[in-house]
Amino acid sequence: MKEYLYLHILSNMKIYSVLQKGEYHLNNCDDHLFIDEIGSDKILCAVMDGCTMAKDSYFASTLVGKLLKKISKSLGYKELYSKILPSGDIDAGLKIILKELFKELNTAKNLLMLEQKELLTTLVILLYDKMENHGIILAVGVPLYV
Repeated sequence: MKEYLYLHILSNMKIYSVLQKGEYHLNNCDDHLFIDEIGSDKILCAVMDGCTMAKDSYFASTLVGKLLKKISKSLGYKELYSKILPSGDIDAGLKIILKELFKELNTAKNLLMLEQKELLTTLVILLYDKMENHGIILAVGVPLYV
């Protein structure tokens, strides 16, 4: 049995996902899946895959997922009062999210005194605009570190 992630967005915006621990990962799943809405018109989805050769390979994936949750919630609250993520410019919106993610990762790295080998993960991230009916996907390979 292999590790796998599956994400499918249907036209009516029902999201189905599956996350399964790999056969050779006895204690933890190296992957992390994140799906959340930002405001009423954007969806943020991300898949992180920890590097098996890293220390605690699940940790970086989980950390990135938790930081994306924080960023998503924060931007969602800010969207209530002003447009933080520009409408129609999905690229700019993803840049804002990634800038915040790397800022938060750097803060976590310093607070927890993490080594580079503890922050190895891949990231595939999607920002989807429901109103415009399109999105942007960015894939970043190992190592994702600050």
